[in-house]
Amino acid sequence: VVSAQQVLAEARRVLKPGGCLVVTEIMPSDVPAQQRIQNAIEVLKNPTHIGVIPMEEVISMQPKGVRKRLTYFTV
Repeated sequence: VVSAQQVLAEARRVLKPGGCLVVTEIMPSDVPAQQRIQNAIEVLKNPTHIGVIPMEEVISMQPKGVRKRLTYFTV
């Protein structure tokens, strides 16, 4: 995957009208030091890992006109 924007664009292309995309992911911490640790762990699990994306950035990537129904929680 080159970018999250490409993934979202492809999902929008293949979904039926009114379709729903469900994504489950562990979102990164809001604390930069913790994000660096999370990235380091992800690279150990997957050497092709590029970086964690904060929830605010994921929300901002949604194309206009997409119904926004995001539910997320932090632990």
